[in-house]
Amino acid sequence: AREGVSDIAQKGDEIRFTLAEFRAEAVVALCGLGKYRRRLTLSAGQPPALTLKLPKGADSLDAARELVDDLRLSGAS
Repeated sequence: AREGVSDIAQKGDEIRFTLAEFRAEAVVALCGLGKYRRRLTLSAGQPPALTLKLPKGADSLDAARELVDDLRLSGAS
């Protein structure tokens, strides 16, 4: 919640992060990281959300934790 994520839900090989607080600079920086290329999409609806496609065999909890950490670091300037 401190990073502006209000909900995290998994459906199949995708994790959806609903953003309670949209910080454009942090989201742009996050989407620009090579490890998320072609795996991370932004839905600019109300509320905005990020959807992460998991690689085959990835641990969903670890992937969610890593994305939230990266979001925090992206907004820490």
